[in-house]
Amino acid sequence: LRRDELGGACVYFFFDDIQLSFDWERSMHRLIGSYPNVRIIASGTVTPLSCGEDDGPMLLHLPPMSFYEYCQVSLKAENLAPSIALPEQGSVHAIPQELRVLARSIAPLRKQFVRYMYTGGFPKLVMEEDSVRVQRMIQEAVINETLLADIPTCFNIRGGTELHKLFLY
Repeated sequence: LRRDELGGACVYFFFDDIQLSFDWERSMHRLIGSYPNVRIIASGTVTPLSCGEDDGPMLLHLPPMSFYEYCQVSLKAENLAPSIALPEQGSVHAIPQELRVLARSIAPLRKQFVRYMYTGGFPKLVMEEDSVRVQRMIQEAVINETLLADIPTCFNIRGGTELHKLFLY
């Protein structure tokens, strides 16, 4: 990459599984510091990143779906009764009668909650109907890639099988 070839144009770099690259954080800072028109988009499963510096990288954490988000997607897809009111926040200060009414109104969501827990809230799995495929995808993505490969690599952990035992516990 040569500055004179850029001519002021904005250049984007996309990196996937950044945690697998040696010294990736320093390289990213060097690119950002040397080329003001460079934009870097990087993804990774377990990527510790120092943020908060002026003109430094911005970290965007994308967690799995919340149960509320899951219901917004899956209830539309399954056309369940629209009369089910999903509370945006818990009713911490509700009186017992209000809690009973709330419990009855969300009782139809029990099946959805079990399904949510089964899929782990991963958007890719929400619409998947084949339970064997869901299990396989969780096995591949969460256990094989993240738990047994990425975490031990990033944090220099020996004995990845111990992590797997802990996960199963």
